[in-house]
Amino acid sequence: MGKTLIGIAGCHKFWERANGQRQTWIKDVGSAADVRFFLGTPHSGIPAAGEVWLDCPDGYEERKQKVMGMIKWALDENYDYLWKVDDDVYLRPERLLSLDAYDYCGAITQNRTVFSGAIYGLSRASMEKLLMPDTRIDQKFEDIWVWNRLTELGVKPTDMAGPDGFNGRFRMTHERGKPVPVGQETASRTNDVIATWEHQTPDDMQKVHAIFQVGA
Repeated sequence: MGKTLIGIAGCHKFWERANGQRQTWIKDVGSAADVRFFLGTPHSGIPAAGEVWLDCPDGYEERKQKVMGMIKWALDENYDYLWKVDDDVYLRPERLLSLDAYDYCGAITQNRTVFSGAIYGLSRASMEKLLMPDTRIDQKFEDIWVWNRLTELGVKPTDMAGPDGFNGRFRMTHERGKPVPVGQETASRTNDVIATWEHQTPDDMQKVHAIFQVGA
């Protein structure tokens, strides 16, 4: 896969989520990839370890600008592959980084219209395409924009969730910090789940990490 970046789209407001990731799965990334947290304006003080401060808005409504800044930074730093990850994602990096490096991959949402914005992968070629001039009406939701733009440019999406789709290796197991009613399991030693979300507090992240650690 070459030089790989796990780029976390965070924000100053929810800094505790980033700390929950730092205290759990990020410790297991090792030398297989680099991890950076990308935050927008306004900034105060100095960046924490692993943070990249971008000159773009920090809110969810402007997430497209942040992801474009993340892509530009990744290309400037000569990364061959980018996994874009949200700050509420619990990830098993050893499972993620064992996947094949498709140009554009992730997990198609339950309504089958687009990859989930929580986590998806982009090759260098796809990142370069996304920075090409785009004269269409602006799309503020970055996952929809990425899907539409790459499809328009001939990049075929690859669903990596497995035969169970959105309930497979990439899962939305929580909503607003509470378990979803379908009773999905988070990552464990007895399944092949790669990533789960929306874990909104450090405690949420610690709980799912403890589940994975059982049997270690």
